Amino acid sequence: MLPHQVLQAAIDLKAKQLFPVHHSKFAMSTHAWDDPLNKLSALNVKHNIALILPKIGQKVNLDSKDQCFDKWWLAVS
Repeated sequence: MLPHQVLQAAIDLKAKQLFPVHHSKFAMSTHAWDDPLNKLSALNVKHNIALILPKIGQKVNLDSKDQCFDKWWLAVS
């Protein structure tokens, strides 16, 4: 699914959190490796669904409503 489709699915399902996977691990496409994260984050500004976007290897507590994720991919060159 493309970023806009992922977000629409989350909206349709009335998701409280969105934990997208299969992104930013390998450069296997014609777009930049961080493009899906950038697009999803930008599209989500209007909907404000809690995005779970951990750094690779970062622990995630799915029960925590206070866990916060920064846009770590912006600092990667």
